[in-house]
Amino acid sequence: MKKLLMVVFVMIATFFLIPESAISGQDLELTKKLIHPSALNGLDVDQYRYGLLRLKENYNIDGWNWIEKAASQGYEKAIAAMISHYLHDGDTPDYEMAAHWIEHGAKSAKDNRTKYQYLLGNMYVKGQGVKKDFKKAVYWTKLAAEGDHVVAQYNLGLFYAKGMGVPQDYKQARDWFKKTDRSYRIGKPLNYCIIDAREIKVTHYGKAQYELGILYAQGLGVEKSEEIACSYFKSAAIDGVSKAQYTLGANYIEGKGVEKDAEKGAFWIKKAAEGGHALSQFVLGKLYFKGIGVPQDNEKFVFWIGKAAEQGYSQAQRALGELYVDGQYISKDYKKAVDWFEKAAAQNDHMAQYKLGIMYFLGQGVEIDHKASFFWAKKAADQNNVYAQYSLGGMYLKGQGVLQNYEMAYVLESLAASQGLKEAITARDKIAKILSPEQLSSAKKLLSKKSL
Repeated sequence: MKKLLMVVFVMIATFFLIPESAISGQDLELTKKLIHPSALNGLDVDQYRYGLLRLKENYNIDGWNWIEKAASQGYEKAIAAMISHYLHDGDTPDYEMAAHWIEHGAKSAKDNRTKYQYLLGNMYVKGQGVKKDFKKAVYWTKLAAEGDHVVAQYNLGLFYAKGMGVPQDYKQARDWFKKTDRSYRIGKPLNYCIIDAREIKVTHYGKAQYELGILYAQGLGVEKSEEIACSYFKSAAIDGVSKAQYTLGANYIEGKGVEKDAEKGAFWIKKAAEGGHALSQFVLGKLYFKGIGVPQDNEKFVFWIGKAAEQGYSQAQRALGELYVDGQYISKDYKKAVDWFEKAAAQNDHMAQYKLGIMYFLGQGVEIDHKASFFWAKKAADQNNVYAQYSLGGMYLKGQGVLQNYEMAYVLESLAASQGLKEAITARDKIAKILSPEQLSSAKKLLSKKSL
């Protein structure tokens, strides 16, 4: 009886008198003696503490065994430690074991169960440690969302909006997005004034506001309303969501859902551009070029086009290449032009592919190479680029970079002519005159197949 009372006393003493910080003190042996009996008797907090002590003494296997005992009982610090151990302590993450402990937390944790449910849902989305399964992702995400986990509510809204793991349902998406809405209590979006949003961190509330704006802008699950959409975009923009800042800015410039105001439009697009949003950087550059909402400024035009190009935005890369070819706002440099055209062409930008073909044809920034010119022109022509079709027709006609083929020349010029290019109409008619009736008939049959 005395022994039992002593164990109980030690358990109570260690629970109330020994903070976890004590295990990092100098007298480890005393601490171990105090908490070891209660750890042996199944007190989860002391199993965890004892495990940490053993890790400190470099008894890693024993230490993690004690922490695992505590985690198995649902002690949340131990669960978190096990997850971190499997994700970060080895040469490579062990997602399978991490997912095991995340699921354990999702089922047994008392204080942070929704956090683990959300994390487990994410694991099923990514297929990390578990087989990718959107239905199970929805199941766990919904449990977390119902427990007021804001990120889970946002993710669940996305699942319904995109039909991932559930039938597409825009009304459900709207409802879950609104769960994250600070103004949901009064049933309408907040009317924000324009403020400096640079220091505001992006939240999932803001992201949900943006998604709500998209639903109202497109009339998905709600009655279409550009005005309500803009109020949501404004809320998200103030919360720092760059996509919303860009959309709001574009709406101000176009007068869509708000009174037309180019200065406000440029203000919000600049916010997004300064936050690294590539499309906004590209558009801001064009605003400076045209002097819309901002003073006309060619240096800033080139600067922001360059920023977007460096981020991999293909239209900006092509535009920068064109600037280097033209040499009006920056020094002419054909080699740099080729570099930027190549970057955009690699992203399947058909106009960049056409321009790159021209550079190879003329030998600007590269050696003249008609085969390379034909290669890039064909890439662009296959995407229905009218100028590439016209150029490719000329190359077939003259046998430049490809075997001479009058029938293919007729087909390509006809395709370009069908898009209204006058030069192609003239070229097509000239080629038709040099074709025999049999060749013309064959070319028209080939054209009919390409036009399908």
